[in-house]
Amino acid sequence: MNKEDVRFDEQIYEVIFESTGDGLVVVDRTSLILRANRRFLSMAGYERSEVEGTMHWSGVVDDPDLTPLAVSGPDGNPVLHNLHLKRKDGSLLEVAATVEPVGEHGAFTVSVIDISREVRAIQTLHRRDAVLDAINSMAGLFINSIHWEDVIVRVLRDLCEATGARRVYLFKNTEDPETGDLLLNGCYEWNKSGRGGAITDPAMHGLSYRDAGVLGWVPILSAGKIVFTYLGPAGETLISPAGETLISPAGEIYIDPAGKTLISPAGETLISPAGEIYIGPAGENEQKNMEALGVTSEVIAPIYSGDRWWGFIGFDETQEERHWAVAEIDAIGAAAGIIGSTVRREENAEELLAFLNESALRLKNPIALVRDNLALIYEDIQDGTDSKESIMDRIKIQIANANQIVENLRTLTSSATEGRPEIPEAFRRFLNR
Repeated sequence: MNKEDVRFDEQIYEVIFESTGDGLVVVDRTSLILRANRRFLSMAGYERSEVEGTMHWSGVVDDPDLTPLAVSGPDGNPVLHNLHLKRKDGSLLEVAATVEPVGEHGAFTVSVIDISREVRAIQTLHRRDAVLDAINSMAGLFINSIHWEDVIVRVLRDLCEATGARRVYLFKNTEDPETGDLLLNGCYEWNKSGRGGAITDPAMHGLSYRDAGVLGWVPILSAGKIVFTYLGPAGETLISPAGETLISPAGEIYIDPAGKTLISPAGETLISPAGEIYIGPAGENEQKNMEALGVTSEVIAPIYSGDRWWGFIGFDETQEERHWAVAEIDAIGAAAGIIGSTVRREENAEELLAFLNESALRLKNPIALVRDNLALIYEDIQDGTDSKESIMDRIKIQIANANQIVENLRTLTSSATEGRPEIPEAFRRFLNR
């Protein structure tokens, strides 16, 4: 083979080495990386000059011993090993690698495949299933409890463990009686370290959404939609809840691979491809709060009691590599729905108790008065002290009192049945006659 043919073969090898979709490295017997292709450098986040002839294999993976990895399987083919690639930014990337020895000089070629998306999908399904199991458990707890607050800490603990979130918390809305501003009030929380209970910090009670730096949540949560927000500068590559990559080269427009356009100035809200989940980089005030708490992403699901926005349940995460998928966030939304239904059930019970108390006040005293008056009339009839005309006039007054009692009862029954679709219309008409 002449020199020209050798150069041609080398060029072909170079093209194949650099163009393959897998990451490829050549490592000598001392584990020094001699060559690394573009794909590997991209996965690891390094420049070529930082790797080739400089870095050892142990510097980029969590299993530095290549010799046992190079042992062939029973069929004689290389064995696929799951490893963690240590990237330049300190993060770990899930990869699968095959290792093959080269000649008799103790060198190896390593082929590396990025499997982080597949691993993430499996992890997401596991977390989604865990959240659904927690939802089944919480439904049983709520059904068997008189007051939702008696079991809510256990519910938050189960949801924290199921999602793997750093912290789960419940907030309730109130209104400032003077300004009319909507206020958020911390109720209960649970964190990953196994601690939780009532939120007693005075700073977390009676705090306006504006002062908390999350005023942008109000129109989203009040519309029944979920907030997903994260820390990160405009212009970086983002991952949407559906798993699409959203690229923001100017920080103004985000486009996913399907071609859907998600428009938002940096720091404001993005609409996901599903149109239901909102994502966006944290605003300036919210970003300060998140940084102070060490939070990198958060999911906030609204809680509704009937048609009223009652509050929200939130999930904080501190891991930058955490990805919240649609299936997982949907399950969180379902959990918020069950909490809202339970709150509404207890509010209905309290409303019924108030109705019964009002009924007692509006019916018991008038009935007792009519009863006492009729007893006096009966005694007067026995004694014969009053004239027939006087007795008749007094009886007419008691009939009028009885008619008023009937009217009071009809009014109370009407207000009790109003807005209750579960009561059949025919029975409603009968009660209101």
